[in-house]
Amino acid sequence: MRLTHVIHVASPTPNKVYRDENEMIRPARDGVLRVLRAARDAGVKRAVLTSAFGAIGVGHTNHKGPFTEKDWSNTDANIHPYQKSKTIAEKALGHSFAKRAMD
Repeated sequence: MRLTHVIHVASPTPNKVYRDENEMIRPARDGVLRVLRAARDAGVKRAVLTSAFGAIGVGHTNHKGPFTEKDWSNTDANIHPYQKSKTIAEKALGHSFAKRAMD
C-alpha cells in the first residue's frame, strides 16, 4: 500500500506553562515542515493542514471586517505562545511552498 494523502492536524497545545515560548513555537514550525517534506519525499498527492483562528485572528487592534487568507495574527503583540506557534508554523509552510514553486 502506498501513501497518497496526509492530513496534519497536530500542534503543541498549551497543557503546561513553558519557560520560553520557543518551547511551543519550534516544535510547531519544525513539525509542519517535517511532515510536508516527508509527504513530498513519499510522493504524496495531497497534503491537508488544518488551521486555527489563533493563526489569523489575534493581536490586532481595531480590525474591521472578516478575516481572510491575507490576515495573520500579530506575532509582535503580546499573544499566547500557542497562537504565535500556529501563526509561525503556517507562515513557514507558505514560505516553503513559495520557495519550492520558484526552484
